Amino acid sequence: MDWLQRSFGDNQTEDQIMKYMGPVNDLYRIWWHESSRAMVEQAGFVVTQAEDMYAGVLYTGCAPPEHRDGFAQYSGPEFDLFRNGKLALDAARAAGVFTVGMIVAEKPHQSDAYS
Repeated sequence: MDWLQRSFGDNQTEDQIMKYMGPVNDLYRIWWHESSRAMVEQAGFVVTQAEDMYAGVLYTGCAPPEHRDGFAQYSGPEFDLFRNGKLALDAARAAGVFTVGMIVAEKPHQSDAYS
C-alpha cells in the first residue's frame, strides 16, 4: 500500500493537484507520490498489479471516526508540523487528489533475467 496523488473532479491539471498535494509533500517530506511503480521496476521487480484502491471515489482516510478528533488535539513534539500535516492531508482528501494505491511485484527468476 502506498500514498498516491491523482487527478479527480475539478482538479485535473498539475497545478490544481499540487495546490493540495504540495503541502502534503512538504510537510511529510515526500518528494513525489507517482514514482512508486517506477522505483519498484528500477529495483528489478516486475509489477503484476498496480491500482488506485479508491478509483473514482473520495478516499476519506483510514483512521476510524472516533479517533479523528484525537489528531487535532495532539500537543506533543513538532505540534505545528503534525497538525499542519493532518490539515494538508484532510484538504487533499477532500479535493479527491490524495488516495491509497496498491502495487504488487515479483522478483524475476534468475533464468528470466537473462533471457
